[in-house]
Amino acid sequence: MTLMVTKQNPSIAHLVEQCKREVEKQFADGQTRVAIEISMKDGNKWHYRCKATSRKAALKEILTFIKTLELATGERVIWRVCGESRFYFSTNYEEPKLSNRLKNWFEKFFFYEEEEEKEDK
Repeated sequence: MTLMVTKQNPSIAHLVEQCKREVEKQFADGQTRVAIEISMKDGNKWHYRCKATSRKAALKEILTFIKTLELATGERVIWRVCGESRFYFSTNYEEPKLSNRLKNWFEKFFFYEEEEEKEDK
């Protein structure tokens, strides 16, 4: 497991490593790994790779890691799944509703061509 740091802070780095070890003890190794980007208040950005095999189990591991990290540091964090644009604050995570996903898909499917035609003119 690699840890990438944009700014060096030994005390935070030590706490992050301890939190990782605690969470890794609880979850089994897996083939698919989800990675998250964590932003701290002081500007540090950390990357954490989950050990879970499914997205549902990975989210459970992520929320456990975030909660452990917040208890260890005493501050709240902002995080997102790598490859996604939506950020989450602390352990407040809600799965997107099916109706919203269908609405977005229909908008992209039916209105994408019209937008391309307008840009070409």
